[in-house]
Amino acid sequence: MVKFAAARSAELLAYIEAHHPYDVPEWVVVRAEQVAPAYLKWALGEGE
Repeated sequence: MVKFAAARSAELLAYIEAHHPYDVPEWVVVRAEQVAPAYLKWALGEGE
């Protein structure tokens, strides 16, 4: 499981496809409907 900002999904998928040992790695995206503001700030690298 990997947590990432939606804006970086293409970059992350390309990395996984290039480095994962499987020919077809699993790629499933689950979008959060609600995120605590402090956590979102931290996840986006804007927090402490």
